[in-house]
Amino acid sequence: MNATYDSSRWIVDVNGLPALFPTNQIDATFWESLGRTVATFGYLEHVMGRAIFALTATKPYKASEIEAAYEKWLPRLERAFTVGFLSQLKA
Repeated sequence: MNATYDSSRWIVDVNGLPALFPTNQIDATFWESLGRTVATFGYLEHVMGRAIFALTATKPYKASEIEAAYEKWLPRLERAFTVGFLSQLKA
């Protein structure tokens, strides 16, 4: 495909935009609530990671078992943060 690039189509007049664009048409309390919701999920993810660590890694091991337990535990913890912690509780 050999299209020509017309840079004039991509110019935005920033000075012509309304104040607080693009959030200007929705009440500020909505954006505050949305921010708090996102922050809550981030905090919840942090707490769940700590709980998974506490429940799966903090138990006594014999010296000969530590390396094998770590090799098994680390991928499990990594999956907990990428797949979801509920599936890890079943594993």
